[in-house]
Amino acid sequence: PLVAEPQCQKGYTTMSDGRCYRALHAAAAGVAENMLQEGINECKKEGALLPIINSHQENSMFDDIVASLDDLKNKPWLILGLVCNATTRHFDWLDGTKLTYTKNNANISF
Repeated sequence: PLVAEPQCQKGYTTMSDGRCYRALHAAAAGVAENMLQEGINECKKEGALLPIINSHQENSMFDDIVASLDDLKNKPWLILGLVCNATTRHFDWLDGTKLTYTKNNANISF
């Protein structure tokens, strides 16, 4: 989860943009349909949000976070705060903002 604070809480690491993060370890590993809701619930407990990526810099920071995880042999998942709107069939961020950044300038819809 991400927490915007001047100083990170115990157990969190400061990102280069000043936000704080920590990795969550999913209790329901391997059950992808539960992971998003589990991540949302865990973040809410701490007043945080799942990651929202709006730039190449933010994407690179999260690439680095995943690469730095100690338990790479268990194939860690990065759960983003991105959901598909069932009506429009486009992605939106959980905070209500539109998807404006894509790594390969892809127009993603389902």
